[in-house]
Amino acid sequence: MFLHGDFGKHCAECSRPSDNLCDYPIGGGKTCDRAICDHHGHVVGYDMHYCDTHYREWRANNPDKPDYQLTHYRLLTLPQFAAVAMEWLKQRVDKLSQQFPEVPQGRLRHSAAKPMGCNEDPAKKHPNPDPRINLEQGLAWLIHAGLVTSQRRKKHNEKMPRWVFMLTEDGLRVANGETVEVNKQ
Repeated sequence: MFLHGDFGKHCAECSRPSDNLCDYPIGGGKTCDRAICDHHGHVVGYDMHYCDTHYREWRANNPDKPDYQLTHYRLLTLPQFAAVAMEWLKQRVDKLSQQFPEVPQGRLRHSAAKPMGCNEDPAKKHPNPDPRINLEQGLAWLIHAGLVTSQRRKKHNEKMPRWVFMLTEDGLRVANGETVEVNKQ
């Protein structure tokens, strides 16, 4: 299969389309700007990423500094496959909003999702999901983050139960472009 088009800069490590540039300061008010994908970038602050080399250097110079803890969710800063799953669910909400304009969008979140091909709950299957690997783990990450809920749905003629995924109130807010504070519990 061949893909044609401008996919932007490619990751300096693996040639995937890059999602970020390295923000490590190199002096003179400039940053490294090495193109890095989500897999090879290290988040060190709010919307701040370092490449592998500069992350190791930063970690060596700051051995006692704790790892960055995500405090807010935004659609633009969600991990790669978590953002894809969120976009898919948001499209379902938007489609239903057009079909049923009289129903508030917040009420549609429980009807918005169709089965995404999972035969078991991805949150139980992946207790520590890496949302950079595939859609299933991205979806599990969203469930653990409380942005999406899941429930088993068995159709009348179907032998295998399927899982249905729905945006929560916070998930709907993130999908609409708002910022949501992470629950610290």
